[in-house]
Amino acid sequence: MRVETLVDLFEYATQTHQKNNTFLTKRAGKYEPVSAEEVREEVHFVAAGLVSLGIQNNDRVGLLSENRPEWMVADFGILCAGAITVPLSPTLPFAQIRELLLDCEPRVLFVSNLKQLDNILSISSELPSLQKIILLENRAGLLHPVLSFNQLVASGAHFLQRNPGLVEEFHRQVQPNDIASIIYTSVATGIP
Repeated sequence: MRVETLVDLFEYATQTHQKNNTFLTKRAGKYEPVSAEEVREEVHFVAAGLVSLGIQNNDRVGLLSENRPEWMVADFGILCAGAITVPLSPTLPFAQIRELLLDCEPRVLFVSNLKQLDNILSISSELPSLQKIILLENRAGLLHPVLSFNQLVASGAHFLQRNPGLVEEFHRQVQPNDIASIIYTSVATGIP
């Protein structure tokens, strides 16, 4: 396998290093191992879920979350779908997050919790490009335009069942010179 893109690197690493404990995640109050194969499969489901939502090459997808396993899965899912990850620090004041979202115009935005979701919904009318918000916390009863991460994963799994060659198509569409991420840096004098 030729490793020319971050997607290639992810596939190579998860196929070559078949670890049963790629990382640990807390479930029901205790840490449990997650295998490389589980991570790879979930990344593919997220990518397929994003494609099923209409995400295309070079679309921007925001990721407003603290460090957590879903962050990594979402990031690689975004890349595998051929989109551009726009990571946003949840420690920024919301006024700055708003400015960054207005600038990058994401079509989909991952948020980690209900507080962030409420903040984003309060400005959603200012974000005409934003079509879906994905809540990383597992919550029921979410209303349009919000999906839970688990709903996105499930819809991606279903989409892959109906489109079995989609993962290989992901690999063909992502090119070495594609933009992977737009990272905003801050300066002491104003908006990043």
